[in-house]
Amino acid sequence: MGYAYMSCLILDDDIKITEWLSNCLFNMAKQNNDSLNIYSANDPLEAINIFKTIKKIDILVIDYHFKAGMNGEEFLNLINKKFDCLRSIIMISGRPSSEIMPVVVKQLNNQDHRIKFFQKPLIDKIEQIYFSIKEPFMKHENTGYIDFELIIDDRGFLFSKSIEGERDSNTMIKIPEELELTLELIKEGKTSESMLEKFGKLLYNTLFHRKVEVHFNSTEAVARSKKRPIRLRLTITSDEFAILPWEFLYREEGDNYLGTNPDTVLSRYLNVPMPQKPIKQNDEPLRMLIIISNPKDQHPLEPKQWEDTIFKSISQTIADGKIKTKTVEHATYDNITQALLDFTPDIVQFVGHGAYFNHKGHLALVNKDTSGTWLIDDVRFADIFLGHHSRLGLVCLATCESATSDSPKGFLGVAPKLVQRGISAVVAMQYPISISSAEIFLENFYKAIAARKPVDWAVQHGRNSISINVGRHKRDFAIPVLYMRAKDGNIF
Repeated sequence: MGYAYMSCLILDDDIKITEWLSNCLFNMAKQNNDSLNIYSANDPLEAINIFKTIKKIDILVIDYHFKAGMNGEEFLNLINKKFDCLRSIIMISGRPSSEIMPVVVKQLNNQDHRIKFFQKPLIDKIEQIYFSIKEPFMKHENTGYIDFELIIDDRGFLFSKSIEGERDSNTMIKIPEELELTLELIKEGKTSESMLEKFGKLLYNTLFHRKVEVHFNSTEAVARSKKRPIRLRLTITSDEFAILPWEFLYREEGDNYLGTNPDTVLSRYLNVPMPQKPIKQNDEPLRMLIIISNPKDQHPLEPKQWEDTIFKSISQTIADGKIKTKTVEHATYDNITQALLDFTPDIVQFVGHGAYFNHKGHLALVNKDTSGTWLIDDVRFADIFLGHHSRLGLVCLATCESATSDSPKGFLGVAPKLVQRGISAVVAMQYPISISSAEIFLENFYKAIAARKPVDWAVQHGRNSISINVGRHKRDFAIPVLYMRAKDGNIF
């Protein structure tokens, strides 16, 4: 059937049963040349800590009647609320099956696995279930990207995870002083090709060093052997590292920026503890709501020019019947919410003024009475979309500082706050962007979205198009930032 990389957690308050099951599953995987990481826990708190650390459990074997703190049903309800990383559940019990109460669980193959515990019948059944899980798992795993996750925790320690296992740096990584000096020049737009390459190398060496780079290279070798690209996910909870423009990561081998290479897609991943649901499952046109906010007391945005830019960028996809649009030009709260009710968008494209201060992102909407600025923070802006998530999967913010955040962990900043509220993917700008560069990005980004490409691939394609058309000497190609909670980028 092929080689599988899976993880399994056994939760039972009987240590002997846990050890026996671990050995059985280990031998089963070994006989089939599978890589099965097996974790065990004897109480719910220990199991929850494993979920927090591993973030991806394919099989949970759980004693329904364990009594350490909560029963099996209570534990499953808690896990389903907090984590979106569980593929299949096997329930075991030493009591009569009639005592196992019905419970709704997530299943990869939509089957209930509830087994009365006795050694030979149990292991035979688990083996049967293992292969029933593995077959669709292999179909899923052998398509698309291979994930490589880089994690910087609150302390500044670096970890990496992939199908090649896990690594840690064992040291606290530090930001080179030279990096901070160059950051100021980038913010001012005073850049050159050589300066940005040097800056990108410093970023790369900060993130990919020692064991982590070896780990990345080995994962890349596996990906190449399978003829599959790599999905590079940055999960950063350290404030000082979160603010760095990682989209400038430059790899000397191959002479490319990781943020512009569609074969190594790059996103900032936010592990939001809520179930991820499919947004779009049919072939009808995507609906895009365009919101242009131009308060009269702000620097003029030239709404018509921006609207023309957006329409020009998606004109072909509109002509092909792949996208329908509706525009809100006078962006008051009432007009925006009415459009959300009337149009039910899949995508929101926002154009306006953004700012970041007091550790919060802010956007300038229009005051309905004065037509001047109604400045709202990231929380209130995100709250506008509550209740409108039945289709809405993507928000794109063409503002000056909509991607700025000194702590994505606290969801401070407009883009991370939208992700926290349940939007699968948010594209934002970490520096002011010119209309010409925005047009290049939007045209190529939305063409890819209309073709149902993964959103992270579409962002890479858009960045790469800026790099080709504008050049590497300007910062523009690294301005768009993608925040994502969708693990595979397939939101439409």
